[in-house]
Amino acid sequence: MEFFDFFSGFVLKTLFTGGILLAASLAAERAGVLIAAIIVTLPLNAGPGFLFVALDTSPEFLARGGLASFSATFAVHTFTTVYAWASGRLKGFWLVWAAAVAAWLLISIPLLQFNLTLTSATIVVACGFGLSHLLRDRRFDQGSAPTHAARQVSIRFLIVRALIGGSIVALTASAAKFLGPDLTGLGFAFPVMLTASAWMLYTAYGPTFSAATISNTRKGLVSYVSFCFSIAVLPPLMGNLPAWFAAVGISVAITLLLVYVPRLTRSS
Repeated sequence: MEFFDFFSGFVLKTLFTGGILLAASLAAERAGVLIAAIIVTLPLNAGPGFLFVALDTSPEFLARGGLASFSATFAVHTFTTVYAWASGRLKGFWLVWAAAVAAWLLISIPLLQFNLTLTSATIVVACGFGLSHLLRDRRFDQGSAPTHAARQVSIRFLIVRALIGGSIVALTASAAKFLGPDLTGLGFAFPVMLTASAWMLYTAYGPTFSAATISNTRKGLVSYVSFCFSIAVLPPLMGNLPAWFAAVGISVAITLLLVYVPRLTRSS
């Protein structure tokens, strides 16, 4: 019975998260690089993952996991920076991705050893944003990046990749109680959405479009960071589910600002 509950929960989580990944990828196809970069940095892996964790754990567990994910944003910035630089310099998606993941591991694993507080984690995250901006690959700056690309694969291809990404998130969420809050938070901070999106964009639209999208995620990561910060702070104050909904609302509000404020500024 326990195995059936675990398996059925895993399937539902995979379908739920996979559906979100697929919707985000199709939206990115129509929106172009800059909007796509904002879409793929929504908390589309951490969001569903922390929802599942919120249903089964204490507020202290959830907050500790949120702090681990928040701290590891530095590693996410490292992943995006290295992916952009490796693209076009290494042959094939998997070599580019392996270089980016190696950089993510190099940063994220030591972070767990430091037992960061919210204050020290905030400093680390700010440094990660600054370094990613300074070290960015300027080939993909706004004005140089491609705006749109034609899809080269079928919708079935996108569905399969979305389900693979969803299964990784579901597995982490299902194993949360065994992993503990720090490893759970680190697991959700692993760039599953960025990996799935980069993979799908690379094959569907080509390496340049993929690299340009991932390179332009710096600003979009603000919405992801705000979500993780909220999860790290709010659960002990208001309970798990209210904290999760508040974190999602804050993240969505920041995303809307990122999308519409530049448009209003250009119109003015």
